[in-house]
Amino acid sequence: MAVRAIVLAGGRGYRFWPRSSETMPKQFLALFGRETLLQATVARLGRFLSPDHIHVITGAGYKGLVREQVPGLAPGNVIVEPARRDTAAAIGYALTMIDGLSPDDVAVVVPSDHFISGVDAWVQAIEDACRAADTGRPVLVGIPPTRPETAYGYILVSGEFDGWGPRGPGGLRTKFYSAARFIEKPDRTLAECLITESRCLWNSGMFIWKAGVALELIRRHIPETARVLDDIARLKASRGAPAVGSAAWRARTATLFAGLDAVSIDYGVLEKCPDVIVALGEFGWDDVGGWEALARYVPGDDNENVVRGEVLLRGASRCIIDWSGSPALIVGMRDVVVAGGPGGLLVCPRDRLGELKDLVTGREFRRLMNGAQEHAAGEQQPATDRKDEKAT
Repeated sequence: MAVRAIVLAGGRGYRFWPRSSETMPKQFLALFGRETLLQATVARLGRFLSPDHIHVITGAGYKGLVREQVPGLAPGNVIVEPARRDTAAAIGYALTMIDGLSPDDVAVVVPSDHFISGVDAWVQAIEDACRAADTGRPVLVGIPPTRPETAYGYILVSGEFDGWGPRGPGGLRTKFYSAARFIEKPDRTLAECLITESRCLWNSGMFIWKAGVALELIRRHIPETARVLDDIARLKASRGAPAVGSAAWRARTATLFAGLDAVSIDYGVLEKCPDVIVALGEFGWDDVGGWEALARYVPGDDNENVVRGEVLLRGASRCIIDWSGSPALIVGMRDVVVAGGPGGLLVCPRDRLGELKDLVTGREFRRLMNGAQEHAAGEQQPATDRKDEKAT
């Protein structure tokens, strides 16, 4: 059984603004130690795969960051997606572009911006999932929920699936279930009900399947995406095609991608498949969706404040502080996030962090940021030039 890994590293990380930005998304940040989230992801995969079997797909603006942070990958193993069209197109494009990939090779698809504790247990679960996927069925990893999380997807599973052989010494150690129903980002009331349900797991966003199975499922359920992937495969194989990665290649493939709808692999494919198997992930997992992740994994002080930076607190409790500017004094705050530095400032009650992505991607905020950038550019202009402009 040959195994390849595809690391999804094209996200923007808006919920971690201002630490995470379009130029430096959260997967390239060291949030829980010295390694960045991307580096930790590749290191985990390196526990059972050689570097030549690990591939990272990212956006054109992040290729240099990937090469800088993971220099052990061959240049051809860093794949640049033509345009952002969500995970279905990204995964399909990666499978199309990996040289020498056989339809029978098992592809392990993992996000680059998740936090995993208990790496040995993670490796065991992924290796067992690869053995299960080698039988031809798609496998995803489900995590026992620990809180009523409204930003995650949930999976309701049916009876334990034992078709892969016995567990224990010499066999699989991971429990498997059949996926019965997917629930995406429930409201608070439903999330509180779901975590009391013994058959409910979080959808971790880790998918394991044969390359040929994945492409066939995309063809069956998202035919428009499949047609574009077929066109790209033919272009890649044709004589006189532009070199992969060249400006001409990027222009041709971006034109092909331009007409695609953005569809996630969960919604577009897996939720429509009747034979999805769920591997139980009995390890620590967090998708590091936003600032609350720091409170879960970074030790706090006696008043439950998580603090990074030169900050003095007085009468503050349950605050998350991530500060990279001049020394700061924070007085009398409770349940508030204060984060900032040269890229901007966030002051937000913890119970309103769910609004952050919509605000940061909204028109008003974009206009504010563009105005700030133009002002900064004007301030950096030489004084003599500004005098000349004023005189005219």
